[in-house]
Amino acid sequence: MIDRKIDNNRPARKRASSGMGASVAALAVSLVMASSLLSANASAETPAERCKRETAAYNSAWATSWVRAHPGTKPADAPPPPVPYRCGGGGGGGGQPPTFSPDEPAPPSSTATPPPSTSAEPADGSSGPSLHPSTERNEPANGVDQDQSPVGGGEREEYPDIPDDELRKLINISVRNFNTSIRKLRSDLQTFARQMSLPYSEVLSSAERNAFDAVQVSNPSADSTCGKPANQPVGQARGEGDFFYSDSCLGGYNHGHNGIFTSPSATMEASDDQGVHDVENAAASMRVNPQKYYVKSENATNHQKHLAAEYALSKDGKGYNSAGFANNRKGGPDVGHFNCSQLVWAAYYETSRIDLDKDSYGSWLGRNVSPNPGVYPKDLTGSPLVVAY
Repeated sequence: MIDRKIDNNRPARKRASSGMGASVAALAVSLVMASSLLSANASAETPAERCKRETAAYNSAWATSWVRAHPGTKPADAPPPPVPYRCGGGGGGGGQPPTFSPDEPAPPSSTATPPPSTSAEPADGSSGPSLHPSTERNEPANGVDQDQSPVGGGEREEYPDIPDDELRKLINISVRNFNTSIRKLRSDLQTFARQMSLPYSEVLSSAERNAFDAVQVSNPSADSTCGKPANQPVGQARGEGDFFYSDSCLGGYNHGHNGIFTSPSATMEASDDQGVHDVENAAASMRVNPQKYYVKSENATNHQKHLAAEYALSKDGKGYNSAGFANNRKGGPDVGHFNCSQLVWAAYYETSRIDLDKDSYGSWLGRNVSPNPGVYPKDLTGSPLVVAY
C-alpha cells in the first residue's frame, strides 16, 4: 500500500501490555444512543431514570426502524426488539453504551453494525435521529471522473451479471482501494446493507461517494501532491492518543496515511511492507504535508487516549490489511490485519466506543446520507470529534 516509506532502521521498543443480534436492532442501538445522549437534562437524572428513558427510546427507535423495513405497518405492529436494551454500568445507565449478551453470535466489535461513540452528534445540530438515508446518486462526487468512459468490454465480459451502473460504481470504489476484488467488494457491501436494513443501492452509492471524497486522483501534468517528496517533519505530538495525517500516493491515487502517537515522539503505524509497527522517532520523520490532530477533551479523557495508545501498541507485529479501506471498520480480537486508518479508528472504538469516522453510524444521524463500512485516512481528519494543530 501507499503507506510504505519510513523507519527502516527503527530501534526495538518494548511493547506495552495489551490487555448481532438482529441487524435492525443494532441500527436501533445506534439511533437511540446518538439521540438519548444529546438530552440536555441527562446529567441531572438518576441512573434509574436514565435507564428508563434510554430503554424507552431504544424500544421506540427499534419500532420505527422495523416499520421502515416493513412498509404499511405501524409501530404498534412491531415485535419486541430481538436484542433487549441493557443499561450500561450494570443496568444503571452510567454513561456507557449498551452492552450485548454473551450468547449473541458476534460481539459489536466484529460486526458491521457497532453502536456509535457516546460523543457522536448529528452534524447539523439536530437533537434526534434521522430515519431518512440518502437517495441514490448516480454521478461521481465533486466532479471527479465525470468523463469516465463506459464500462469496457473486458469488465463486461468478466462480470456479465452486474448491471452497468452498479459495475461502474464498484470499479470506482475498487480502484481507490488498491483494486480490491469486485466480487468481494460487492459481497461485502451487500452483506452490510442487509445488516443495516438499507437498500444495497443506497449503501453502494454511499460507499462510492466516500471513496471519491477520501481518495484524490493526481493529474500528472499538474503540480500535484503525488510524486512530491516528503517536505516536512511530523513534529512532536501534544500527547499519546493524538494522530497524524499525511498525503501518500500510489499509482496516481492519494489515499493518505495515518499514525497514532503512543508518546509525544513515537507512533504506531500500518504499512504494506511492515504491517503494524512501532516508529520510535516519528516526530522527526519526513512526510508529505503532515498534519497532527487530537481528540477533544469533551469526547475523550486522557485515560481513554492512553487506552487507545495501548491498543495500538498491542497490535505490533500484526499483518497489513491489503483489501483497502472500503470495508475496514473492524478491530476486535479476531482481527489480525490492519491498514493505517483502521488501526487509529479501532484504537479508540475498541477501547472506549469512540467513533472517529466522520461517516460513522452516529455522525450520519440527522443528515441525508447513508452509512458505509469504510474508514479512510481522510475520514479521521473530518471527524467532528477532533481538532487539527
